[in-house]
Amino acid sequence: MKQFILVAMAGASLAACADTNNGLGNIADNSTVRAGAIGAAGGAAIGAVVPGLSTAEGAAIGAAVGVIADATGVLRDRNGRTAGGYGGAGWAEIDSDVRNDVALQQRVIARYDTNRDNSLDRAEGQLADRDLKRLMDTDNNGNISNDEYNRNREYALRNI
Repeated sequence: MKQFILVAMAGASLAACADTNNGLGNIADNSTVRAGAIGAAGGAAIGAVVPGLSTAEGAAIGAAVGVIADATGVLRDRNGRTAGGYGGAGWAEIDSDVRNDVALQQRVIARYDTNRDNSLDRAEGQLADRDLKRLMDTDNNGNISNDEYNRNREYALRNI
């Protein structure tokens, strides 16, 4: 019976990873997956120490707790950001330098998150990427180089 419950918890964890904002195509970028993996690692360590609890059982319980904590928003700050930043599939559309810049993330969310859910869907991300490239891609090659990013960051912050 215990094994059935653990398998059911693991299955529920995987199903929760495929949330409606990101879809299965972006499952590797999903904060729920990261939360489940971190919970599994912590649970396995606890299972190795606690008598009567195997590492597999601890990992399954930890993964479920991590997924539930992420899904309920426990791991998010008051602005809706996870430890990895804002969520949503639209961030994949945006240049990596911008995705890693907290100040630009905040400006992008404030300007392009039209439904105010603190995440970017694909259409919002594409619009933000287009405008950022218009502001920062000075050589018009379709990419924002590190030099262009460093040179135009302040201008983008003021004009987004």
